[in-house]
Amino acid sequence: MINRDIANIAILYLEKIVVLSIGFATTILLARSLGPEEFGLYSFILASGFLLLPFTQVGLNNLCGKYFNLYPNNAHHFFKAAMLVRAIFSILAILLSFCLAEINDGLIVEKSSLLLLVLLQSFNCFNLIEFIYLSKGLTKQCSIIRVTAKLLSRTMLLFAVMNDSPLFILVLLTGVEYIFSALGYCYLYFSSNLPTKNRVNTDVVRTAKRLFHQSKWLALSSIASILYLKIDQLMIGSILGNEEVGYYSAALKFSEIWFIFPVVIANVFMTKFVYLFHSSNSTYWRFQQKLFKIAFSICCVLIISIYFTADLVVKNLYGTGYTDSVNVLKIHIFAVIFVFFRAFVSKWLILSKNYNLSLYSHLFGAGINIILNCILIPSYGISGAAIASVFAYFSSSFLFLFLFRDGRSYISNLLQSKD
Repeated sequence: MINRDIANIAILYLEKIVVLSIGFATTILLARSLGPEEFGLYSFILASGFLLLPFTQVGLNNLCGKYFNLYPNNAHHFFKAAMLVRAIFSILAILLSFCLAEINDGLIVEKSSLLLLVLLQSFNCFNLIEFIYLSKGLTKQCSIIRVTAKLLSRTMLLFAVMNDSPLFILVLLTGVEYIFSALGYCYLYFSSNLPTKNRVNTDVVRTAKRLFHQSKWLALSSIASILYLKIDQLMIGSILGNEEVGYYSAALKFSEIWFIFPVVIANVFMTKFVYLFHSSNSTYWRFQQKLFKIAFSICCVLIISIYFTADLVVKNLYGTGYTDSVNVLKIHIFAVIFVFFRAFVSKWLILSKNYNLSLYSHLFGAGINIILNCILIPSYGISGAAIASVFAYFSSSFLFLFLFRDGRSYISNLLQSKD
């Protein structure tokens, strides 16, 4: 079991390194080619579209991941039910994008780019197939699909940037990655030997209703999470303008590279989390504590390294035109420690069926972020937004636990467990 977990982590880390390298190289070229103002507008559109991305997931990734682990022979039934829910909400997201476009005071090209991005994002609902393979310890196939999709879309985007293509085309080629991934996932799933017949008597619609009922807290939580992750860029754009968004986004692109790794680790260990949670409570908490200690050590090394090299990193990657991004990077990188903590807490929230706490935590973080942004952005600019963002991560990952009995119990179990 451990050897397979380590092998899966190695595969996913290698994949993430490749994918992030491709994506980050594209971001650097975009930032250098477009300049802070136009790059800020591009980032503003992506952040606006990203607000609707949770509608393509509806909080079902981790929930279905649990069912895929507990009932492997009925995985296809849960898959179809979840896809029905996701399809309905993806259509809703497209309709909502029209409303966002109407209330946006931007140019026609900005509105059309936003509508296009949300339409392409609807194909993200097929990423549920990845969690079926993760539940079976099969990570290589999905990694190949993600790398291929990223490589194809980013290569096309690079050619578009070098040929001075308009903003609409850049957004199109950014979002086409969702289509490539969906096609790859569908081909992989329906050409494999995995069971694709229902082995339960319950009809799909009834299961879909049950899944939605269970995931509604997680879905609302995802929306709140995206809100506190992206609201800073939208508020910066509204208060300070697109150029400041460009500086801020450049720093975040480098800082958030490191945020994906805790999510990868937590997803890989989900099968073990499920097994230990239901079979050995003491072993589960010891395992959680061990992971936290390792994560904390990694975070300390990462934060110190980036803090003292931020000037050099920004200058070499983005050029001297992005010097305003340095302080943002130095501040924002501190959020990585809370991202690690949150990745493991999120799995516990699923296993303990504390779905409502997930929503409350993200609403708490979103509220803190909005309030602090209103206070700090006018006085401290984008550095103030970075401070607000870090404190929002802290609030939604750790501080909220002390507000609820089950959350305090989580902290107590974690501290009392012994290696």
